[in-house]
Amino acid sequence: MNSGTGGFDSHALPPFHSSSKARPDGPRASLDLIVRPYEPGDEAAILRAHNQVFAHVDPTQPAKSLALWRWQFARNPAGSRIVIALDDEGRVQGQYAGLRQRVHSEVGAVHFTQSVDSMHTRSTSPGLARASAFVRAGEEYARRFCGAEPELDQVMFGLAIPSAWRVGSRRLGYEHLRTISVLAAPVLAAAEEIGGNWSVESADRCPDDVAELFSTLVPDRSLIGVRDAETMNWRFAEHPEHRYLFGVVRERGRLRALGVFRRGSFAGLEGGLVCDWLAPAADEDAQRALAAWFGARTRESGAAQWIALFPDTAPEWLAFQRRGFRLFPTEYILATRSFRAPFDRDYLFWRWFYTLGDTDLV
Repeated sequence: MNSGTGGFDSHALPPFHSSSKARPDGPRASLDLIVRPYEPGDEAAILRAHNQVFAHVDPTQPAKSLALWRWQFARNPAGSRIVIALDDEGRVQGQYAGLRQRVHSEVGAVHFTQSVDSMHTRSTSPGLARASAFVRAGEEYARRFCGAEPELDQVMFGLAIPSAWRVGSRRLGYEHLRTISVLAAPVLAAAEEIGGNWSVESADRCPDDVAELFSTLVPDRSLIGVRDAETMNWRFAEHPEHRYLFGVVRERGRLRALGVFRRGSFAGLEGGLVCDWLAPAADEDAQRALAAWFGARTRESGAAQWIALFPDTAPEWLAFQRRGFRLFPTEYILATRSFRAPFDRDYLFWRWFYTLGDTDLV
């Protein structure tokens, strides 16, 4: 484990602790570190450390703004988790952070957390050189925030690059769920036809009746992140740096499908991104109307292809390939760790539905 300048990938996973019971509130001091949860006012020190670390990892990556940080962590309606490791001068030497997500499951409402922005900085302190601030912050993070209890996070996940996976699988308990492949296809020259009872509109905000649509998806999606207006508007409409469009598909006024689009890139592919896709698996008319909307938005954006991400166990995986999509490998490993039954690796592999919008990558 590198104790010099460097950061683990921002989509790496935390260290996991075997105990989920005792969680005292006070900070833990060890060697030259004080490890504690985020407190209001820590933002400036966190961003200084974050931008130093990730500029070293990727000099082309823009500095993270305070507005983006506040949107991502302070305004997430499901809540967020942050633990920092401080030296004796109050500088952030390490961080482990996560974005919470409310999830519908067969055993009721639970929380998943995507681990993001995990890092450690260069330090000249002999104490810090003996043990990574990243590991310390991650251990405290898991001890405080992970477990089977309803108020804790039952599943943690991240999209780890190979270097993060090697460390995590060897020392921190990461489990390999799948290696990510992405779907991409050239945009067609003409839109698919939709019937006269259907309307497809673009909107800047999520329609209020998305909860009704979500309820129709639940029987086919035994494990899916909650899509309600508050969550969808936070994730997309209120993003401080990207503009998304909602594709609203109705039949005689009833919401039948919903998509979210923006032009961007994922895993080295540039094009129109299917940031979210909510359509009943058996409703081919709704899927065709939503696909027509995505194709039109992709053409308008000037992109030559559109790009989607689904688990290979979802009906969309084959349905999109029948539409002409092809698979492209990525370097990302979807890694998970469960703290509650029945969310073991096999359960997550077969039942968890997700899209690009369930990550912070788009």
